[in-house]
Amino acid sequence: MPMPRPAIRGVLLHGASSCGKSELARSLQAVLPEPWLFLDADTALSGYPHNHPRFVPEDNRRWAYAYLLMVRTLVDNGFGVIAEQILWTKGHVDDCHEVLGTLPMLFVGVRCDPATAEERERSRRDRAPGTARYQLDNVDWNHEYDLVVDTTHLSPEEAARIVADRVLDNT
Repeated sequence: MPMPRPAIRGVLLHGASSCGKSELARSLQAVLPEPWLFLDADTALSGYPHNHPRFVPEDNRRWAYAYLLMVRTLVDNGFGVIAEQILWTKGHVDDCHEVLGTLPMLFVGVRCDPATAEERERSRRDRAPGTARYQLDNVDWNHEYDLVVDTTHLSPEEAARIVADRVLDNT
């Protein structure tokens, strides 16, 4: 008889800016039957001085790796974690698989059409115009997800229900 799969304890949301990852994460917190931590990469690493004169672009991959280690540590210690990160390059994707690949996690691609992302971006004060389009065109999307949700026509609550169903079904 096969061993039962461990319960899913983490969800990684991957998608471009303004595709709805944060709203989905907050809605997912509301529909899961127990409290889960939402730890987004922007918040987790907001104290890193990217404008420091000695900052080098290679530091981006290092801090992204450190963020994945934070997520792993929380899941390893029994916390339910909803994480969101943009995996820019094949190296970022490889790091993600290396650090999180053996955990009971659900990897979710969050998509929306470019016009929707650009419309959402215009309503945000924390994004420069063109960020969503740039990310849609330049992020590495060449990896497999356990689930993909398209937020073009789904509300955050509807998308969260789809993700929560997969978490609770443990598939």
